[in-house]
Amino acid sequence: QAEVVCAACGDAAFCRRRDCIAAGGFAEHFLCFLEDVVLGFRLRLAGSPCLYVPEAAVYHQGSALTGLRSAFYTYHGHRNLLWLYVKNMPGRLFWRYLPWHLLATLAAFALCAARGQAGIFLKAKRDAIRGLPGIMRQRRTIQQQRQATTGKIRAALTSELRVLMDWFRMRWAGRAAPGDRQ
Repeated sequence: QAEVVCAACGDAAFCRRRDCIAAGGFAEHFLCFLEDVVLGFRLRLAGSPCLYVPEAAVYHQGSALTGLRSAFYTYHGHRNLLWLYVKNMPGRLFWRYLPWHLLATLAAFALCAARGQAGIFLKAKRDAIRGLPGIMRQRRTIQQQRQATTGKIRAALTSELRVLMDWFRMRWAGRAAPGDRQ
């Protein structure tokens, strides 16, 4: 059954062009990795719903050009993750979810360190912090234009987390999860 989530991966999203343009289009400074989620989050903040449809099938070769877990992938993904959070998370939710964001960041650092990528991860976070003044200027504009209530954003994030956890539970149990190739 379809349910409202916060944003979709760009490989599997259909959006109205006019809505994407009104939301500011893709964030060019992201270059790659999470730029689609940022656009989806801004669309959600603007009041456009995003539906997760588990029956839909999309086949995508992720990281085919950059390589999964390459230095490029790790750097841009982790730099952009901080920017995504700071730029888009509404004020009350920003502080409510900040401990979870920091915990996830620590877990991601541990995984990167185990892969020998601690230096790349730390460089990504350092560069993300250096870019925060510009991100904060963008945040003010995005939050001033927000149409969706904090409650609706929270509900979409909660729903999205439930979908993600269900996917991980199914994978952990060795069963195909929605979106897996069969």
